[in-house]
Amino acid sequence: MMVPYLKGLSHEECWVLLLDKRVRVFSRERVGQGSPDEVPMDPRSIVQLALSRGARSLILVHNHPAGNPEPSHADISRTASLARAASAVDLRLLDHIIISDDSFYSFSDEKLYPALS
Repeated sequence: MMVPYLKGLSHEECWVLLLDKRVRVFSRERVGQGSPDEVPMDPRSIVQLALSRGARSLILVHNHPAGNPEPSHADISRTASLARAASAVDLRLLDHIIISDDSFYSFSDEKLYPALS
């Protein structure tokens, strides 16, 4: 779903997929645009956006233009912060997916956080 938006970019972008109570995506929003190796992700802004749209859960998606989809320490830390912020207001962060041109990394698939599995 997000590969057409993120593949081939020379900079990182961060998007959030908003899901309804039936866990269906009803909105796709870009929440950050950055440099070739970093993108801002503000958990408070993302949670406010999700609440304002009536989301019940969300999926964070961003790209790594350099080609390695493995999460950085910053990616891991920001994901944990977003999961805590979402949980505090009864939202659920279902996954954080990092897309590169040839592959992807899913925090949920890799069971990086119990809150995401």
